[in-house]
Order: sequence, then structure tokens, then C-alpha cells
Amino acid sequence: MLIDRVTLTETDDERELSGYIDGFRLFIRVPRDVKLVASPEPFIATCFLEALSRGGTLQVDSDLGVSPVLQSNLDTLQLIYREWNHDFKKVTLECADAEPRTGIPGVATMYSAGVDSAYTFVRHYQDITHLVRIFGLDFNDHPDETAAIVAADRSYADEHGKTYIPVRTNMRVYVDERNIDYASFWGFPLYAVSLALGIEQFIFPSSYTYSELEPASGHPLTDPLWANEQIQIEHDVCIRRSDKLRGIIDSSHAMERLHVCWREPVDNCGTCSKCVRTAVALRVLGARTDAIPDDNVLEGLRNLNINDESGLTFFVDNLALAEERGDDEVARLLRKEIARYRRSKIIPELDHLFLGGMLRRLHRRLRKPQWLSTIGLTPKQRRY
Repeated sequence: MLIDRVTLTETDDERELSGYIDGFRLFIRVPRDVKLVASPEPFIATCFLEALSRGGTLQVDSDLGVSPVLQSNLDTLQLIYREWNHDFKKVTLECADAEPRTGIPGVATMYSAGVDSAYTFVRHYQDITHLVRIFGLDFNDHPDETAAIVAADRSYADEHGKTYIPVRTNMRVYVDERNIDYASFWGFPLYAVSLALGIEQFIFPSSYTYSELEPASGHPLTDPLWANEQIQIEHDVCIRRSDKLRGIIDSSHAMERLHVCWREPVDNCGTCSKCVRTAVALRVLGARTDAIPDDNVLEGLRNLNINDESGLTFFVDNLALAEERGDDEVARLLRKEIARYRRSKIIPELDHLFLGGMLRRLHRRLRKPQWLSTIGLTPKQRRY
């Protein structure tokens, strides 16, 4: 693979760091008053999964060079990623050494107004100086919606004396074109943007508890290794989502800004899985926020299904909370869906134990699911 034509440019409104990954032009854009580091390192982070899937040489054709610290860390990261996915192959990095750089003073966190990022902001409120939001990953950005989010974020940051940095990128286009599993990729844009901004310290919100950790791009084992002489990355504490909610319910500013929805980029729809799970936990905790519709919490829970192991963890978390708080009605509904999901796994488990996965192989041959051909952090045979 080849990374080349790394360029830092300015317009009247923006700074842009761009480069080519095997012919794909990738960009990271920020407001003009925000500094960017002229470096190929963000592009290494972006394409590293694809490079591991191919193996061989990753050539950086740039005089800018790569941090010796990051080069050493990439050797360790390869060992971890290749242990997670034995289909990955060794990558040899060919690049010049970068001159030592000094980080921009500050402590930044990736902020999306969700439970995870709100908890990290509240927990490290005194230390955090910068709130960073990345656009171009989860939603198809509509200019009006993006402008509304940026305006609200900036007002919120100003109110609390923090610097707000909106970042735009086309990494999602790259992921889709290169057939990379976004569920495995979502942490790599955080690494790329952190390396591009060059702020001394980043604190990444966690997603899962220490007991639930599995191969993922946002992981306490690997996040700190995506650092160089200029920046350090810390993965925040890995506690239950319900405990994070406990940590923010007394923070009126975090609750008013809470946004968990995967359907609507500006408001919370109140009916998607994330909205319902959050509304259920708030009900059990005896808390509420106008940001999350809660008119039909129990009806929403009755209609909510667990689709995978990740979804199961949130149901189990809310069940433990409901049992602790004595909310029998919520606990009964949660137990019912957890039992249904576990029953649905009986036939696949029997197929694995007694038929050696014959039914699964037949299903895949007939259905040809698209994810079988994607690049991910776990081997294809372990997925689904």
C-alpha cells in the first residue's frame, strides 16, 4: 500500500490535511483558527486495518516522516491485532523518521453528547480544555443539521470555557469503498484526528465494561499505543452504562445536551434502541431529561429486541439496575427478552457442538451475507 501526496492547505474558512491512500484522497478539515499537524500519521491510522488484511509493505512516500515512537508502537499494535484476527498479515512500514514535535497544550476529549462522552466530560471536567466532534462518520451529513449541531456544541463549549473543534472528514466513504467493517473501524478515526490535531493529551470515552471487553478499535489495550512524542491517549474507565448515567444525572448541563439517537442527528427520536435503553435506565434511576422522550418507555421496551451480543450487554446492565432499584415491571420485561434471545442461540450452539457448524456454512452459502467479505478485527468465522 502507498500513502503519498500528504498536503496541508488553507482556505478563507478551513485548514485541510489531505493525502492519498492507494489513490483515494482522504481529508481532515477544521476551522482555520485550529492548527493541524502536517504528518502522514493520520493516514496510517486510517488505512491500518486494510494494510493488515493485505500484508506486505506500507510505504509512506513523504519527506514529513513518521514518529519513531509511533513506528515502535505499530509493531506492538500489529501483534495485538494479529492475535485478535489470525487472518491478518505482517505489515512492514517504509518511511522516514519525523523530527520531534511539541504537542499543543491542552486536554481534549471526543464529544458526541452521548452517555459515554458526557460521562467522560463530567468526570474530567476540570482538566478538559477541548471538545472535539468528528462529522462524516455516523450520519449522512446534511448542511443544515451539521450547522445546528455545531452551533449548539459551540455554545455549550463556550458556556463552560472549553475550546470546541468540529472536524470534517470523508473516512466513511473510504471505509465503504474499501469494504471495511465499520463496527471494527470506528476507533481509527479518533486516532487519526488525534494525531492530526496534536493536542498533548486525549481522553477517549469508553464503550464497554472491563468484563465485556473484546477485540475492538476503541480498547484500553490499544488506544494508548496510537500516540507519539507529541500526544498521549487515555482510554477512560470502563464501567457500566447505568453507572455512567448515575454519574451525569446531577449534571444539568450534561443531561440537557444528552443525545443518544442513531436515527436523528439533532434530536432524540425516542423510539430507536439507544433512545429506549437510555429512557429505561433513567426511569429506573428516577431521573429524566427533556432531551429524551419518555412518554411510552414500557411500550418501547416491549417492542425492543436484542439482535446481538452487544445489545445483550445493555439489557443485562439495565436488568441489574432494575433489580437493584426494585423496578419489577421493567425487570420482568428485560428478563423476557433476554430469555428469548438466549433461546434463539440454542440451535446455532447445537450446530456448533454436534454438526461442526454445517448449518452455519450452508446458511452462508445460500444467503451470501455481505459482511463475509468485509475487513474486520475478528476472523470472519467468529462473526455472527
